[in-house]
Amino acid sequence: MTDPLKTVLDKLDEWRHLPKYRLEQHVDVLFGMSLPRVLSQCFDIPACELKVIPEFPIRYGTLRGCEIFKRGKAGPNQSFNVDFSVWHETCGQVFLVELKTDMDSLKSEQLCDMSKVAAHDGGFGAFIGGVAEIAEKGDARKYTQLIWHLHKVGAMHVPKTFCQLDMNEAKPGLTGKTGVFRCCCPAEAYKAATPKLVLVSPESPKDHVDVPAGFECIDFRQYAHAIHGTGELEDMFAYYLLRWQSPAGITNPWLSSSS
Repeated sequence: MTDPLKTVLDKLDEWRHLPKYRLEQHVDVLFGMSLPRVLSQCFDIPACELKVIPEFPIRYGTLRGCEIFKRGKAGPNQSFNVDFSVWHETCGQVFLVELKTDMDSLKSEQLCDMSKVAAHDGGFGAFIGGVAEIAEKGDARKYTQLIWHLHKVGAMHVPKTFCQLDMNEAKPGLTGKTGVFRCCCPAEAYKAATPKLVLVSPESPKDHVDVPAGFECIDFRQYAHAIHGTGELEDMFAYYLLRWQSPAGITNPWLSSSS
């Protein structure tokens, strides 16, 4: 019997060569599930102490030096997302992880904006607080879910009334409840935290863009080595990571196809 996961990964391996197909959007859950083990090896932290929250929003109004904000192309309560935030509950450390499955999509401007997040004078607590500010103006229901996850990892304090929010109220806001968001605040352990920046990409990025100082760069071969031998799913994922080191589109489909 064919393994369903292998069938899916085989199809992703085939489709990644198509012009508009973005592999990283379809495999992010596999990276998210395996990141704690990889980061534990890189930073000597027990994997069980690391918790992953995907698509962490960085509020433009908090990151005033961001080029897109300075050019007036984004409002203060708009944001760009970091692919993964990984939280170390014990010591109040946060990792910001950018994932690329195609070296051609790697942009130095994006890495520079992440560096500005790490160097922010107010510490990472300002960006944790920024989540509540965005929630007042945006899709409060989904941001409420994010705030719950931040509370769960010990990164945000919420008022007792937070659990009484009616999640069925119409978006974009929870009418009359914005005061609850204003009472949410970053936990003390994370207020002054300096995030550690991580870039995961098929190969070393240094031949493609200038990588700002402070980034830990992990290529797919290193990633595969870190997870290999830890489980059936991880072993299969490691196999495909090694395949995905090669750029998309370089295989001649007429020569490689058996049909």
